Amino acid sequence: MLRGRSSFHPTSQILSTHTTISFYPTFGSLGSLDVQKRELAAYFANVKQETGSTKAYCGRGPLQLTRNYNYNAAGKAFNMNLLQNPDQVAENGVLSWRSSVWFWMQNSNCHTVITQNQRFGGGNLGCA
Repeated sequence: MLRGRSSFHPTSQILSTHTTISFYPTFGSLGSLDVQKRELAAYFANVKQETGSTKAYCGRGPLQLTRNYNYNAAGKAFNMNLLQNPDQVAENGVLSWRSSVWFWMQNSNCHTVITQNQRFGGGNLGCA
């Protein structure tokens, strides 16, 4: 279980082909097996580092969806209104993981940096 979050089980919800991964088929699947492992390890390292909160648009989910503009953009991507009820990200395990992979794929450089064998961290190619 992740600190400060509901007790949803990550492997049963993040790996389901009908939930999170099907929205981002290139997540953890581009490049060599080493590159795929490196991306997944970096993603879960970021997940482990994050902590939870239940105030306004503070962080929720494994990769801490924060700020109203991120809730709005993620909500649009999932065809739902997360601005009206941001707690859904903390309360719904599937949505929580989906929002974290959405952020990884859409709002950070991590996926691109890792899968295109660029420098990770440092300089202007830092992640999350």
